[in-house]
Parts: sequence; C-alpha cells; structure tokens
Amino acid sequence: MQILGKIHTIRNTGQGSDYLGPCEVCKKHADTIHKLQNNFVVRKNDSINFLIANGEGLYGHENCVRKYGDKIFNLEDFNRRNNLRIVSKTQTEQIFGE
Repeated sequence: MQILGKIHTIRNTGQGSDYLGPCEVCKKHADTIHKLQNNFVVRKNDSINFLIANGEGLYGHENCVRKYGDKIFNLEDFNRRNNLRIVSKTQTEQIFGE
C-alpha cells in the first residue's frame, strides 16, 4: 500500500448535542453535530484508492469544525465498496493534481 496524502472529510452525524454533547470547538449546544475526520488516501496494489481514518475526529457545529481542516470533502461524496470509501481516479486528480 502507498499513502498518497491526507485529506479531511466532514459528515452530518444525524445527532445533536443532546446525544453527543456540546460542540468540541465552541462548547455550545448544537442542533446538528458534524464530524471532521482526518484521513489518509491510500492506494492498494490493484490501483484502488481509498480512505483510512486517522484519529478520532472532531465533533461540533459545521462552521466550527471546518476551521480545523484544509482539503475538506463531504464523506458522502466517496462511494462505499464493502467497508471502504473509494477515492475515484477523478477525485484523486482533483485532490492531489495527479
């Protein structure tokens, strides 16, 4: 496997502060909590690129957690194959300019 680089993904958890606690950034209540996740983009031997989560992530208001990442993409933009999030060739080119 080869690590191509690092990106952040963001997703709506579908839960709010009542379930997940306050925003980890501003410490205030949030009706909807988003998760910002550090990910490595990895290429397998068969040329399939996919995401591997790196660390626990950051939970909070979308605008709060977006302050802590660059190259932020919506997790739902990456197709799922079994338990992997696939990074297509087009997405890889857009992200890394390959």
